[in-house]
Amino acid sequence: MKFGDYKSPNTAAFIMEPSEKDTRPRIAHLTGLSFTEGALIVIERVENNLIFEGEASREVEDKSSGFPINKIEIYKETKAVSLNDIQSIDITDESGRSLGKTALWGVIGGLALGPVGLIGGAMFGGRKRYKSFLVFQVKPASGILYPIIFGGANQKEVRAYYQHLVSMVN
Repeated sequence: MKFGDYKSPNTAAFIMEPSEKDTRPRIAHLTGLSFTEGALIVIERVENNLIFEGEASREVEDKSSGFPINKIEIYKETKAVSLNDIQSIDITDESGRSLGKTALWGVIGGLALGPVGLIGGAMFGGRKRYKSFLVFQVKPASGILYPIIFGGANQKEVRAYYQHLVSMVN
């Protein structure tokens, strides 16, 4: 799967019609901007700025039923960050085992082969998961250094996006 192929099920207002071919790469936003956590973000370069485009949500009051009810409204948001404000763009990797799956394989191994199976199942169960994250360190001229973090997907996809991003910034 490539970044442009996946459409988040929570982005009803943001999904393109199949007739519209939006081939821009997308990556999951985690933190640092006012976008919805986990939403897919498009990053483009326009002149000396990186433009981040995605979905955000806000609480609005709906009075159509006669009394006010708070609802969550999803809308398209665009943010611009000057290339001069970006201190660095790094890629970090994280790996770990699923604790629940490790325990499950230990129990299955224990039931099948006794104490030796318990130890073997716990050692080899719960395969390692590798995730990668893109971390932008941004320091505006009139502000404090803050990170913008994207990713959380498998390493191959985030590394490909990182290469695309570096070539776009240079």
